[in-house]
Amino acid sequence: MCNNGAQEQLLRDVQHAFHGNDKATAQKLIGEVETELTGIQNIIQTFIVEGAKQSATFGYWLMFLKGADLLLRILRSEREADFQLHLNSMCEVIPWFRAAGRTNYAKYMPVYIAEMKALEHEQPEAYTFMQEVGFVVRRSEDHSFNCVALATDQALEQTINREGKSQGGVVGFTLRKAALPRWLMTRHVTTAYVDAMKDLCDTDAKGPKHTKNMEPLEWTEMRETYKR
Repeated sequence: MCNNGAQEQLLRDVQHAFHGNDKATAQKLIGEVETELTGIQNIIQTFIVEGAKQSATFGYWLMFLKGADLLLRILRSEREADFQLHLNSMCEVIPWFRAAGRTNYAKYMPVYIAEMKALEHEQPEAYTFMQEVGFVVRRSEDHSFNCVALATDQALEQTINREGKSQGGVVGFTLRKAALPRWLMTRHVTTAYVDAMKDLCDTDAKGPKHTKNMEPLEWTEMRETYKR
């Protein structure tokens, strides 16, 4: 077991090996680091505690890095569809909700986590589905880099809610209370029609504007549909 001075020197050697692109030396040193991992973790923790005591700026950036690391892990859990990482990250984010004054998130996040974990015993099929990327959404069958997995609430905002809040949506739609529930209950259907029409017309806000010429068979099908 190395003393503190030897452990600090080992960490500096690893840093120099990486900066010097010395792969063989770096791998050898990493092997030594693994055997001294507990002592090195203690050194790092001592450095963090002492640094935060001596400098408010150090404490500020330490908190920032912790928050950024948590945010990246949340994003990673969604992009990689890792359900366990998602639940672990949600557990860690609860104190941040309280610190930010998001009381509803802080109040109901433990309930959400408990319900998700209870699925393993109460609803095994649902739990298996969630484990197999069921808690995220892909908006395309294309599994390329551009078709990333999204959280369900984000996918909802980009589809049904986006159409609902855009021109012709719920904003300024009606003053009658009875009309609003009917609109909400049928919005997913009308959104499907909107998406189908956009696909038919090849309208893409980010792509080049052009007109799609319909084939004779398509015109025939549309006429028959209109007659019915």
